[in-house]
Amino acid sequence: SSGINAEYGALDDMFVSNIAKTKDGSKDVDKLIAENQREHKRLESCNMCLEKCSRRSIVFIGQSLYVRVPPWKSLTSHHCQIVPTAHTIASVNGDEDFWRELTLVKSALVRKFSQMELSKELKSYAKTIH
Repeated sequence: SSGINAEYGALDDMFVSNIAKTKDGSKDVDKLIAENQREHKRLESCNMCLEKCSRRSIVFIGQSLYVRVPPWKSLTSHHCQIVPTAHTIASVNGDEDFWRELTLVKSALVRKFSQMELSKELKSYAKTIH
């Protein structure tokens, strides 16, 4: 919940800053208020928030992202989601730290799944020999 509160605080600061920039007043202020309310509603209904995610589904929590199994039945085995901890519309909006961590996590997942597949193949091969 502290992450959401921090985001609300940042949004409120941006809101106040934007109001200070308006020149003619009420129409711009009304537009900014409506925009701020939409942003608050979007954050409250976000189903990807780490705070709202079931702890059982979390695989890894990093500095700028987390990995979880999907809350629905996946269509493939070993399906996981890599989710930014910040509210971003798309991962391409992430900063350098996010991209660095994303690259490391993806590499680690590929290595892990490659090892699992190799292990399965070796076990299968061992069964055919005996």
